[in-house]
Amino acid sequence: MAGSKQHFIPQFILRGFSVPSGKLERCTVYKKEKIYSGPTKDIGAERFFYSELSEKGEETLDDKITRYEHKISDLVIKYRSLDNKSKIDSFEAAELVSHLCIRVNHYRQSLTNAAEFMFKEMHGAFSDRDILRRLARLDQPYPGRALRNLFKEQYEKDKDKLRMNGMKYPDFEKKCYEASKKALSGDFDIQEGPIKILMDDLLSRAPDMVREAQKQTLSKNLSPQGRVEFMRTLKWSLLHVDNYELILPDSIAISRVKGQKYQPALFPANKDIEIIFIPISWNRMLVGKKKESIEIFEENMNRNFSACSWDMFISRSKNEEFSNLTQYIGEISSRYFADNLKDAFKYA
Repeated sequence: MAGSKQHFIPQFILRGFSVPSGKLERCTVYKKEKIYSGPTKDIGAERFFYSELSEKGEETLDDKITRYEHKISDLVIKYRSLDNKSKIDSFEAAELVSHLCIRVNHYRQSLTNAAEFMFKEMHGAFSDRDILRRLARLDQPYPGRALRNLFKEQYEKDKDKLRMNGMKYPDFEKKCYEASKKALSGDFDIQEGPIKILMDDLLSRAPDMVREAQKQTLSKNLSPQGRVEFMRTLKWSLLHVDNYELILPDSIAISRVKGQKYQPALFPANKDIEIIFIPISWNRMLVGKKKESIEIFEENMNRNFSACSWDMFISRSKNEEFSNLTQYIGEISSRYFADNLKDAFKYA
């Protein structure tokens, strides 16, 4: 039965980056503010991360994940023993990687960061007449699709009364559109106060909203089908890494898209993805390629893994090289959603 300390980075992954220490296995955790060593049972875990303990004996989400781990941990153990460049069944790998991508704290923190950014930008947008006019397409001679659908919906609700008064839909739409433009004229009261209260409330609830969304997604399917289907399209193999030591990013899975850009594989169904990397031990890595001909380019691999971490990475060793990598933690992850959202608001 699962307990209160619940691993968002599963121990069967952590053990690939550990060294024996008496009866325990220990890893080194690298954060920007500190570096420390600890047993795998205490790393990548948080009290009640997935669920509270059951009071009536029902299976909790953490119980469900723990039971599921018995199946997928055997796969990882098997993969670590394979020869270099061994082919891996795409159906097996797809289920494993899809689960690992969505269970991590990195996923939760990234979405929370994106939600907070979006609510702040929305407050700014809804307090600006020009942005509101663009969003509603009120600077066009005719209403946009969204506004037109809204007008049609309202017309249908009051259709009988409007027709009795001789109001046909084209005239109704024209009057509504003119009224909307007038509402956003210079004397329009934007009511920043209520909007600010609403956005502040959403900001304060963002972490809880995202946590519940992640839990609901996992409760429905521990390996979401959409992700699995995409992962099955990749060609999976095992890569031996002999000339350096791999670190484990807290996102676990990293993708590389066109243009040699790396990013956490949080939302892998991206047409630009060329390859996905999942370190499963300090010298073994699962690799999923869109095409066999795609090159891996191992140079600066650990630096990219650090940059694709949210707030930490893990290794089996404590050394100066890895200490230097801490400066890159979050370099990519912190911008993962924000850059796209900035463009969305900029060109709205």
